[in-house]
Amino acid sequence: MQNVFEDDESGRGWYWSWNGLAGDTLEGMVVFFPSQAAAQADFTFHCAAPFDGTGRRIRPITEIQDLINVEFARLDLCAAAGQPTVVKIVAVGTGTNWDDVWPVGEPIEQGLCRGQIEAAIEQLQKMYSVP
Repeated sequence: MQNVFEDDESGRGWYWSWNGLAGDTLEGMVVFFPSQAAAQADFTFHCAAPFDGTGRRIRPITEIQDLINVEFARLDLCAAAGQPTVVKIVAVGTGTNWDDVWPVGEPIEQGLCRGQIEAAIEQLQKMYSVP
């Protein structure tokens, strides 16, 4: 079964997708990787991660930071922006136990970049928690 695909329509890169055991659930990575090997490696890490009590997989904070960094580097409009940092927090109403912290100051470029990255971060927060 193939789990890693190239986004040929937009040229955004490689991503992974997985069908659940029941065949009716679809879980897919929201980050686009620069190579097939990088997407496959992340898919392997994802599958090996245990679940927490909220249905999220548990991944080290460094892996979540790496996913955000990959997406950040892919977006040209983020070139001049300061990168967000992942920090552990007390779980909030959404159930997530991590959040992103952005550098102080928000130039126009960072505002545009932040909008793009925040969409990916929101999806990652639904998929992952940190130990």
